[in-house]
Amino acid sequence: MGLKKVPELILSPIEFDLPREFPVNQIHVGPVVDLNRIETDIDLNFQENWDIILTKLTRKEVKLVYCALGSCTFDYIKSRISFYIKIINIFLKKKDTILILSTGNKINPSLFGCKSDNIFVFKNVPQLKILKYSNLNKSWWNAIRN
Repeated sequence: MGLKKVPELILSPIEFDLPREFPVNQIHVGPVVDLNRIETDIDLNFQENWDIILTKLTRKEVKLVYCALGSCTFDYIKSRISFYIKIINIFLKKKDTILILSTGNKINPSLFGCKSDNIFVFKNVPQLKILKYSNLNKSWWNAIRN
């Protein structure tokens, strides 16, 4: 922003940023997560699917991957849809892994027409609940809880 002497707090971890030299006034303070937040605006069919997912996780050697890209503008919707299709195609071949994909409010999950029993696509999900079971995020989750 051109203010070289004013501290700029960046709310994500430095590992999530592109590799580059950072000005001395830029300080990464993340991850910043409210572990006690009340998650609302969750898809109506999430809970019944969550019960199915939990049953699969407890009965088999199955891993859980959660994918969400956060907020977006209309400018990037085509790129996001393309990315989601690539992710879905990968997990169609990985029957030992459950994918929970959260598209956000601007992309309708039915657009993907996914009928696989290991892929679940929603607009909005309770992230904190899912992250407790997610295999890719277990170390991150444990790090921020302690």
